[in-house]
Amino acid sequence: MAKVLGNEVITGYELRPVIHVGSERKRKEVHQFTVNNILPPFSSRMRFESRPGEYCSSCGITSRFKWPLHYDSSSLRDVKDFNLSCEYTGNGAGYERDIVISRKARDLLINMKAQKELQPVIIVEQ
Repeated sequence: MAKVLGNEVITGYELRPVIHVGSERKRKEVHQFTVNNILPPFSSRMRFESRPGEYCSSCGITSRFKWPLHYDSSSLRDVKDFNLSCEYTGNGAGYERDIVISRKARDLLINMKAQKELQPVIIVEQ
C-alpha cells in the first residue's frame, strides 16, 4: 500500500515507521498511515439533526446525525487527497475527525479493493 500511494503521487498523509517487538527474524517493514492535512470548518449550510434517545448526561449534548458533510467551495484551496475535518464529531462512544478523500484517492482505494463504502461530500457554491 505504501508503494502504491507513493507511485500514484497521493498527498495529505505521512507514513511513520512502526517499531516491532519480538523475533528479529520475523520482523517486516511496516508503517502507520497518518492523515496530516486539516480542512477548513464545515459550511454554515450543513444541517445537523438530533438523534432521539442519545443524550450525554455529563455534557448535556444530544447526539446528532451529521451526514453528508458540507464545505464551501471558496474555502477548499488547500485540499489534498487525504484530509481530516477541522471539527471533531462523535458517535456516542467518543469523538474523532472525519477523513475526507479526493476522487483520485477514492478511485485508488476502490480499485485496490481496500474500501467499498464511501459517503459523498457536498460542495456549496457561494
